[in-house]
Amino acid sequence: MRYIFAVLLATIIFCSCDQQKFRISLAGEWQLLIDSLANPDQTDVLSLDYNKSIQLPSTLDDAGIGDPLSLQPAMTKEVMSTLKRKHSYIGPAFYSREVTIPKSWENKQVTLTMERIIWKSNVWIDGKAAGSQNSLTTPHYYDLTQLLSPGKHTLTICIDNRRQVDINSSDFAHAYTEQTQIRWNGILGEFSLTAHTGPSIASVRIFTSPASNNASGTVTLSSYPPEESILKIQLTGPDEHIAGTKIINVTAPEIPFDLITDKQVIPWSELNPALYTIEISLLENVGAVLDTHSEKIGFRTIEQKDGHIVLNNEKIFLRGTLECSIFPLTGHPPVNTEEWKDLMLKARNYGINHLRFHSWCPPAAAFKAADELGFYLQVELPNWCLTYGEDPAVVEFMEKEADRILREYGNHPSFMMLCMGNELMGNFDLINGLVKRLKESDNRRLYTATAFTFQQDHWGHHEPYDDFYITQWTDSGWVRGQGVFDQVPPNFRHSYDKAISHIKIPVVSHEIGQYSVYPNLAEIDKYTGVLTPLNFMAVRNDLETKGRLEMAPKYTEATGKFATILYKEEIERAYKTAGLSGFQLLDLHDFPGQGTALVGMLDAFWDSKGFTSGEEFRQFCSPVVPLLWYDKAVYLSNEVFRADVGVSNYYGNIQNAELIWSVKNREDSLLREGIISTSIISHGSVSKLGSIEVPMNEVKIPDVLNIEVKLKDSPYKNTWKIWVYSPEPNPYPGNVLITTSFDKALNALEQGKKVLLTPPLDHIK
Repeated sequence: MRYIFAVLLATIIFCSCDQQKFRISLAGEWQLLIDSLANPDQTDVLSLDYNKSIQLPSTLDDAGIGDPLSLQPAMTKEVMSTLKRKHSYIGPAFYSREVTIPKSWENKQVTLTMERIIWKSNVWIDGKAAGSQNSLTTPHYYDLTQLLSPGKHTLTICIDNRRQVDINSSDFAHAYTEQTQIRWNGILGEFSLTAHTGPSIASVRIFTSPASNNASGTVTLSSYPPEESILKIQLTGPDEHIAGTKIINVTAPEIPFDLITDKQVIPWSELNPALYTIEISLLENVGAVLDTHSEKIGFRTIEQKDGHIVLNNEKIFLRGTLECSIFPLTGHPPVNTEEWKDLMLKARNYGINHLRFHSWCPPAAAFKAADELGFYLQVELPNWCLTYGEDPAVVEFMEKEADRILREYGNHPSFMMLCMGNELMGNFDLINGLVKRLKESDNRRLYTATAFTFQQDHWGHHEPYDDFYITQWTDSGWVRGQGVFDQVPPNFRHSYDKAISHIKIPVVSHEIGQYSVYPNLAEIDKYTGVLTPLNFMAVRNDLETKGRLEMAPKYTEATGKFATILYKEEIERAYKTAGLSGFQLLDLHDFPGQGTALVGMLDAFWDSKGFTSGEEFRQFCSPVVPLLWYDKAVYLSNEVFRADVGVSNYYGNIQNAELIWSVKNREDSLLREGIISTSIISHGSVSKLGSIEVPMNEVKIPDVLNIEVKLKDSPYKNTWKIWVYSPEPNPYPGNVLITTSFDKALNALEQGKKVLLTPPLDHIK
């Protein structure tokens, strides 16, 4: 009888939680003192003399506090290395204000939440220490129950953005760096005090199985529950249909649950990011709601099977790009979902379905946006250590940071992969031990030891507990174009099959691309935030001195179009590799650090530079990509162009498909066309479906031919260019001097002659 009454009572009062759970926002004006020599653990905060004020949440950079930038634009290594902070401060900063705790909070559990911090925090109430925390990637939580009684109190917080442990020798890891994200000091995102009556829901761990329509897991309470407490779990589908309800009598702080839905669930994926809402309510026997928890979840399973990444029992292909915490207006990542959705939609416009967070973990807003949009995320520990294991403090920090990341973000369906860091070197026994432990504790994602390594006794093969293998090469050859394109003539029949055929787990190619584009000087005016583009300004000044400033847009367009050609060849080679599970670009957008690496189709703001569009890029970066296998890019008019035609398909089985192909000249006149038919293009396949032959003797030479292949009744098409010349070499005009000598070239130019200068490589500065 008590059980039936509890069910009815919980149903009636499920939404009354706001009467029992309270929140005080800490946003507003705070007193500030910066002291670069302070030791926060030994500071008497009651004796501090505050001399500034600041609005929080924000950063010192936002407020213009710190040493002002003194550098001037110049073509020097220091200027060209990174964007520059307008104001810079590294050290402890003390923030203090008075807070009033209402009478209604008496005898309640009180928690301080600070969502995003670099790097260490200390907290005091009325001068009494509440402890310290040390995380780069997850919120800092403080239990202040014993220190906060009703009435007025002084809350003091110290944020120390100095390096706490050496996660890499050059501060390149993107969780702590000046290369992309800056080493800001402040507090971002959720910043509040919350109160709970009795025990609260400390954490929820959720596992889903679309095959069995099952959501299970564990609810952990902050303390032992009152007698006859009840936990109600309710699952609501994307259509607002209540898909399942569970009532559990609570007898311990950890409550396992297992909920079966009333109908077949919709699996979460890129193509259908279906989200369910799980609501958990903890109730006392008298009917009072002690706490509630609600979040969006997706039903999905991910595994590695037969050398492929398999999502919901279907092979997927990662069309990835890096996200290196590049936010040139703020110097820090957004903490709201809409900004992340805007970023991801820009990436999707170029066909991307996967973001690799290079040596950092984003805030919760990024996961929520990815959940909604169906983006596949690879998170990494804030680790770019080349001597891992030498400093026990680094190992301890990474072990704890990994646990914090999984606890904080582990329920998100978009959190598909976790990597221990970028290009790690050192004690791989320790790295592999961490991978093994995490896999055994949480099987909801794939794990890998490192995103590539230069350590010679570990390169070329994966580690023993890896679920997938990120690499530039294997012990059988390269899996990215940078190791190939400078060594052999262009050939469009090749893939990386030989290099990965012996690897038994999924392979993802590491940081492919990196084809530099000339700086877009029109971008300078966009820097209205905390960073100054001295590097761009130095290039502009240099061009102006040389009388070439008006050529800058043409330099950007020419190098950008060439980079696009290389990215296309690179990505198509990856698609042609049947055993490859995806690629990770460096980068779809510019990387403004490490020497101003402008390697993107988009600028650092995720805006187009004008030389290629999302529609053009999606031709070779989509779930379905028509492909062409052919020998070379240049033909003579007495040759025959021969090519195999096929498709890479990660969309689903395509029945009764027709590939329509055509060849046109530069005047858009049709030379040849045809149709290749097939009964099915299977999901997860790379298929050659037919071939074409086009004699070049009909071409008016010289000419460029445009070849198009499109999948009938679909948005998927792809295009290529080949160049055709006469077999008879044209004699060069006698009035042109061809020379490798600059002195001879200059002398001829002074005489009014025409010159083709081809200087030796070692003479070019």
